[in-house]
Amino acid sequence: MAFGRALGLNPRMLYNLIRKSSGNSFMFGHRGPWQLRPDGTLKSAMTICAKDSGIIMDEARLYNFPCPLTSATEQVMNMAIAAGLSKVDDGCISLLWERYFGVGKIAEEGTEEEEEEKAKELSVKPSGSPKKVLFVGLGMMGAPMALAVQKARVETVGLDISKEAMEGYAKAGGKAVTDIAQDAKDADVVVLVTNTAAEAGVVLFAVEGGLASGESSCYTIDVNTDETALPNNSTIILSSTVAPSAARAIQVELDTLNKGLTLIDAPVSGGPSRAATGDLTIMASGPEDALAKAASVLQAMSSAKDAGNLHYIRMSLLPRLYFQTKADEKRADLEQLALSSLSITILQVYISPLLLKGSHLPKRRT
Repeated sequence: MAFGRALGLNPRMLYNLIRKSSGNSFMFGHRGPWQLRPDGTLKSAMTICAKDSGIIMDEARLYNFPCPLTSATEQVMNMAIAAGLSKVDDGCISLLWERYFGVGKIAEEGTEEEEEEKAKELSVKPSGSPKKVLFVGLGMMGAPMALAVQKARVETVGLDISKEAMEGYAKAGGKAVTDIAQDAKDADVVVLVTNTAAEAGVVLFAVEGGLASGESSCYTIDVNTDETALPNNSTIILSSTVAPSAARAIQVELDTLNKGLTLIDAPVSGGPSRAATGDLTIMASGPEDALAKAASVLQAMSSAKDAGNLHYIRMSLLPRLYFQTKADEKRADLEQLALSSLSITILQVYISPLLLKGSHLPKRRT
């Protein structure tokens, strides 16, 4: 909660999101409201939690048993006691960051109704169903997500760098494709489920032409034009967990193409089992018209059991990192996307350039 507040997030919105995610726990659900709405009544002092975690660590040391999380808890609680918070509820441990590390206030000052309004999410109505959805990344999350969209009677195709992943997806009933440039031409929604922002950058903006190979196919794309494989006004859903600056950098680069391509930053939570049942928690942010266009796809991946799993986040509730657009920051972010890891070298050899042509990214270094 303190970290989210330091980023500029609305604490109540953050609490609501975590409660729906795989990061939820009994303790978070029980203690979180104490941070938002402290009533001044001492219910469970810091000293009690410090004592209990100390007992666990004493026993663990007797048996040489590693308990790293309990050890960290003990140290944080002892720090809070040393900082004069011994008579404060352990659920308000965030006060340590507020008082001594410059984090803004988490406790709410308005009425419950006023604070709910401040943290209110967008209400988005689908503006129709896409003609075709292209998934890039068919791993443990991507494949079941693509199949969930297919079950919603939307034409769905998918591609992955791994032959095994492609075969597994096809065996499960999905349509695997090898010519991504061809299949992207009539895809009005693309879902990226890559491991990193850097990989997403390569999928979209790979700059060395010619090669995207599996064992039995390869194809080339002319990268010397400003044409895009994607049709104008397509929507790109980025379901990888990436930094706000990375999502911003991707949208900035998309804007340079002047094709109306819009990115929705939509990280997911819930794991493969919930992906398979279309029951993921999704936190989607982006322009409202793009969210409406992609809503049916997002719903197919999240709302099979609970419509409350899909969260449309107001841009005004997101960290200010999303709104920085300085040219030097843009260049630094894009270079990091293209050059920061070994996976980029691998992907530029095996899947390059996939969806977009005419990028202004620097050439791959050798």
